[in-house]
Amino acid sequence: MTSTILQFWSKDNSVLLNSTKSEMINITNDIRSKLLNKKEFIKDKYKVDNNVYFVKQPTFVKMAKIQNRSTIDALYIDYDNKHIIITGKSYNFYNGKPIETDEYVVGFTEEELIKRFPGLN
Repeated sequence: MTSTILQFWSKDNSVLLNSTKSEMINITNDIRSKLLNKKEFIKDKYKVDNNVYFVKQPTFVKMAKIQNRSTIDALYIDYDNKHIIITGKSYNFYNGKPIETDEYVVGFTEEELIKRFPGLN
């Protein structure tokens, strides 16, 4: 399995994904995002720029692909005027420079998640 290369750019106080094959969806108002502890995502270890945070969490992206579209490779959350980008297993670039994305550990495995929500498999 090959990893996706995602190029993100900041422009006019927003973060854009520059891609013809991948897409980023805004889940800020999605009912499922209400379950996430967004304060965890704005810790210093995820910060890449002023008010911009990148979090690696492949299970969240996989769930979005299943529930929405297979072209989704990133999720966007606007939280307290901060940009949170959640990616899966991808190589990420921000404003032309490679960035390291730390993984957010959710406390349960993908298999446990599928057991809790059978429609995800």
